[in-house]
Amino acid sequence: MGDGKGNCDRSRNDGKERKGINERRRVPHSILCPIKRVRLFLERMTGKMRIGVDIGGTNTKIGLVQDGKILRRRTIPTRQDPEQAIGELANALKEISLGIEIELIGIGCCGLIDHKEGIVRTPPNLPKWHNLKLKERLEKILNLKVFVGNDVNACALGEYLYGLGKGKRNLFVLTIGTGVGGGIIADGRLILGANHSAGEFGHTIIFPEGRRCRCGNRGCLEAYIGQENIRRMAKRIIGKDLTPKEVAIRAKEGEKKAIAVIERVGYYLGLGLVNVCHLLDPEIIIIGGGISGMGRRLLKKTEETIKERIMPLPKRRLEIRLSQLGPSAGILGATKFPEFAI
Repeated sequence: MGDGKGNCDRSRNDGKERKGINERRRVPHSILCPIKRVRLFLERMTGKMRIGVDIGGTNTKIGLVQDGKILRRRTIPTRQDPEQAIGELANALKEISLGIEIELIGIGCCGLIDHKEGIVRTPPNLPKWHNLKLKERLEKILNLKVFVGNDVNACALGEYLYGLGKGKRNLFVLTIGTGVGGGIIADGRLILGANHSAGEFGHTIIFPEGRRCRCGNRGCLEAYIGQENIRRMAKRIIGKDLTPKEVAIRAKEGEKKAIAVIERVGYYLGLGLVNVCHLLDPEIIIIGGGISGMGRRLLKKTEETIKERIMPLPKRRLEIRLSQLGPSAGILGATKFPEFAI
């Protein structure tokens, strides 16, 4: 009897011990999920990564990129003083890449760029940056390969590889903000031109004796649809100094004068794009930048103007779309500069 009771007690105790061991081994789901996420993130980090940079007149956007995905982002102010700007950019690049093996850095910057030497020649909104050897300076500080190109060319590559231009061979990408720029992909190649200045869409002439542009010429498209000129137009038509976004909000609410501003911008844009269509014959035109907030009304008037004036071709199929990548286009495209001979 005694032995039987002892065996029974031991059996119960063994069961409790085994239950305790199983309970200790069972990791709560709330703990497991973060651990799994960290493990997957670290596995993703094992390959070399690239950093894309989009330098604008006000802000500089930075992204850690792998396989066409931005895994980390940083935004810093763009300094007018080049020494301060380079120092802050270098620090931000070090921070975003901490503990990660970086293959290269691609930088898109506004203005005329010497892509081969990585020199910022004439950035319109950064006058103290003229002839800045950005590539050379950053390579010395970071000990990494740096590629520097035009910011709109970076956007064009981003759209071509990851955006609305994916699967197409001929596209024109324009960004409209303070300035107006264009990027050209023809037969799958990024077009730079003899002096690396191809795509200066904002300085195509739509009115020979028109308004004075900040470049010194008259009648440039930028003098009519650049952000500051849209504000002047709004003040003249609506009576208030409004940004393109504010004009778009008023138009959405049905304000006729705001709608008139958008239609006037669409008309000027359409005039400029007729010339692009005749010169380049693109499959798709992608519009980015602050003006894209004007949305469907802008596209409608632009399309109407092009249709009225374009040379008819029996097989012409032209799409005009607003960018879906937004500010990510420049970051993603800059990381692909080496593959496109920049």
